[in-house]
Amino acid sequence: MQIESYDDISDDVYHLLIQDPSVTVLEHTEHQGEAMAGPNGQPMPGEPTHDVKVRILNKEGCAKYAVIPPEELLISVDTRSPNPKNAPFIQHRTRKTISALREMGYDVQDDISDAGSNSNADAEPQAVSRQRNGEMRTDFDGAGDPSQREVWYRESYAFVDFDGDGMAEARKVCMVGDTVLENEEVEEWPFAGWTPYQQLFQFDGRCPADETIEIQEVKSTLWRQSLDNIYTINNNRTYVSDKVNLDDMLDNQIAGIVRVSGDVVGNHAMSMPITPIGGVIQPMIEYMDSAKENRTGFTRYNQGTDANSLNKTATGVRIIAEAGNERVGLVSRSFAEQGLKPLMLGIHGLCRRHSTKAETLRLRGKWVTIDPRSWVNRYDMTVSVGLGTSDKQMQLQGHQMLMAEQKQLAQVPGLVKPENFFNAAAKMSEILGEKDPGKYFSDPAKQEPQQPPDPTQDPSFQLEAKKVSQKDDEIALKSREVDIKDRDSMVNADAKEAELALKAEMQGHDMQLQLMQAMQSMEQTMQDMRLSMEQMQMQAQGQAHSQQMAEHGAMLNEQGQAQEMTEQPEVPDGQV
Repeated sequence: MQIESYDDISDDVYHLLIQDPSVTVLEHTEHQGEAMAGPNGQPMPGEPTHDVKVRILNKEGCAKYAVIPPEELLISVDTRSPNPKNAPFIQHRTRKTISALREMGYDVQDDISDAGSNSNADAEPQAVSRQRNGEMRTDFDGAGDPSQREVWYRESYAFVDFDGDGMAEARKVCMVGDTVLENEEVEEWPFAGWTPYQQLFQFDGRCPADETIEIQEVKSTLWRQSLDNIYTINNNRTYVSDKVNLDDMLDNQIAGIVRVSGDVVGNHAMSMPITPIGGVIQPMIEYMDSAKENRTGFTRYNQGTDANSLNKTATGVRIIAEAGNERVGLVSRSFAEQGLKPLMLGIHGLCRRHSTKAETLRLRGKWVTIDPRSWVNRYDMTVSVGLGTSDKQMQLQGHQMLMAEQKQLAQVPGLVKPENFFNAAAKMSEILGEKDPGKYFSDPAKQEPQQPPDPTQDPSFQLEAKKVSQKDDEIALKSREVDIKDRDSMVNADAKEAELALKAEMQGHDMQLQLMQAMQSMEQTMQDMRLSMEQMQMQAQGQAHSQQMAEHGAMLNEQGQAQEMTEQPEVPDGQV
């Protein structure tokens, strides 16, 4: 809720303002505007203005967290974990005004009593130690303004079977004295606690102060004795005889006069011998400082308070500092895991259960719309605790070595991409304390593809283009010469081909002629052979006929001779 005042606003702005249901008009004054001359010279009333005072009631909720003093928290002794969400009973008791209770939505009377609270939180040692100059807190009784009267408001969380179903449910009970303001079932306890050094099965742990109280008391005693020794040396007791004026001895002023009746002062006044113990006390104090550093991990090396660090090796100092940082890192991780993680989960649960609309937030340099109502479960959510293992200087040196290695490996194709370089640069910005690396580096994944520059505007490109053009001209000239040679070769080849075709044709005609002549010769030869065969047949037939005739003639001769012989008489031997 807030109060706002507006002066001399126009009529349109006024009506637009009061149309908002969350606005309540507390005071309003309307002023008539000055008359103005119309088109015909007639006076016209001016536009009215308004002075208004309004109350704006903002009903939109938001998740908040607050640190509460330890004396205002009551927790069950049966709690066996430093996480208060596991406690069977827990209560937050604090002072609130009647006005604050009404702003929380409670309808309380001005005379509501907190009797029965039995609260003595203001008398707790921790509360008393925070009072300046021993001033104790006084209660305001609300004289003259009952809304500012303070009462003890108790907000208790416990497991109670309120509905009688036999099973205890988590409930929240808010009370002022014996008056119950609220009693409802809740999902979880809205508390997160942390202790630097956890103790097993206990809610309360120990802190570095608990580890050093004993050492500090010893150091105080040693330092006090060392100062007493110095005081005694400077103002020692003295042995005197009756020859010394006691009034002068009792007046222990610097450079004062002491009267002695005697010739040798040493025979009548002598200081008590005192042994200086500074040489013994200082090593003891140094030892106690070392013991404190070993217990807590807060060494002079990681705090930069050791004047002799420059005389020692850098490696030795770094080892000692890192050993102390490990113990400090353990405390930091305990704070993150026990305190911050449950706190963030609790805020996440409040947003998930009670959000009514989507919100637009600036996240990592961009405006992002987030709707907590869509966070049905936490399966895809983790709470990451960012804790370094060394100081920022060492982290920066290590990161610079990583980026140098990236530059070397970038020569291997596909091994280091622009996204990897951007991530490394963003991490370096985070180490240096810059929340938005986008102010210094551009994410290649979010950049639009740029048009490549016109290469024709580059002088080197133009020179190369001229050289290429000259080479193209030379190639074209050589190509023309080759074309001419190819055409000549083709003409010669065609001529030779025609000549060979003609020769082949002529050879074909010659072969046909020779073939015809050969065929005519063969026909003539065959005809001659046929004639020769016919002649030979005729000759053979003639010879056969002649032979037959001869044989027939021979047979006739033989027959004639035989007849002659038969007809002639026989001639005796010796006669012819």
